Formats: sequence, structure tokens, C-alpha cells
Amino acid sequence: IAFNAWNIMAVLCSSVCPTEELIPYLLSFFSNSRTNKNFKSLPETSERLLRKTVVMQQRKEIPTDTEICAILVYS
Repeated sequence: IAFNAWNIMAVLCSSVCPTEELIPYLLSFFSNSRTNKNFKSLPETSERLLRKTVVMQQRKEIPTDTEICAILVYS
């Protein structure tokens, strides 16, 4: 279940920009989760996508199936 939750987190981080108050907590969570090898590179991927989304701001369109697959395959 946790692995699926990380997949969802990665997709959300690529699409939704959180509030300024939430960003430090998310970054801390991602950093603390890197030591768990069960999640592969999903914490790093989620952090990278979140940082890009913060710069670019929230998407106006939902991610396509192809984009979601790319996030999940390359994580």
C-alpha cells in the first residue's frame, strides 16, 4: 500500500502546487523517506517533481495517461 501511495504522491507533486506552508513539511518528509529502500527512488522523484511544480505553478490541465506512465516508470 505504501508503494502505491508513493506513486500517487509523485503524480500529485507533478500536478498540484501545495501552499507555501506545506512545502517545507513535504520536503522534510521526502528527505526522511530516502533511507527506506522499499520505495526505490520515489521520494527523490516526488521531491524533484514538487520543486519543478513550485517553480512552474499548478498545471491547468490534468496529466495525460502518457505523462503519468512516464512518472511511474522512471521513478
